[in-house]
Amino acid sequence: MIYPTKEHFINIHTHKKASSRHEWILRNAFFVLPPQTLHHLDYAVSVGLHPWFATEAQDISQNLASYLKLENVLAIGEIGLDRVNGPNLELQKQVFQKQLAIAEAYQKPVIIHAVKAYADVMSYLKLLSVPFLLHGFNGNLHQLNQFLKYPKVYFSFGQDLFYEDSKAAKTFKEVPADRFFLETDTAHLQIEELYQQAAKIRKMEIAQLKRQVFYNFEAVFKRLTT
Repeated sequence: MIYPTKEHFINIHTHKKASSRHEWILRNAFFVLPPQTLHHLDYAVSVGLHPWFATEAQDISQNLASYLKLENVLAIGEIGLDRVNGPNLELQKQVFQKQLAIAEAYQKPVIIHAVKAYADVMSYLKLLSVPFLLHGFNGNLHQLNQFLKYPKVYFSFGQDLFYEDSKAAKTFKEVPADRFFLETDTAHLQIEELYQQAAKIRKMEIAQLKRQVFYNFEAVFKRLTT
């Protein structure tokens, strides 16, 4: 199913297939599959060049554009900057900027990978009009508040919510309800378990949480999904 309903557990960023019919996924496809293969998938995908592979960015503008014409490619990502792993940061920035320009041209949301690079990533925000989703967000409250100054920035939380003392668990309590998503990424984790933990932290019912994430999805992807 390309678009979710209010009844789905929306998993906004994962590298795996859905584990049940109750889960809706936005699966990260990288450039592993050719466009004609993605076209036949019955689920939504995001496509982008991860910063770890910035050296493989030949013809990225043309290649990425070929994917974005497909109906089930809903976002560009994950893309971004990584100060811990990956090639030279300046090369990462060049590739990141190219992909952001494509996102603007096609008006596609971007899913951001940022490791020790929140300040770097923040410098690009004033140049963008498309929604900007920080996946696996693990920033502190100061960083959260800095990002919240930009109305189209959203935060996706994952397995770190299970660690009470993690920055993610602390910031998740404070992030506005209309600005967050949940994700499993590469974790061996069922999305239902993550929603249970998130609902516990936010002190809300799971059904209410599912509806909120659905409304956030609609805000980002600008489509009536019911």
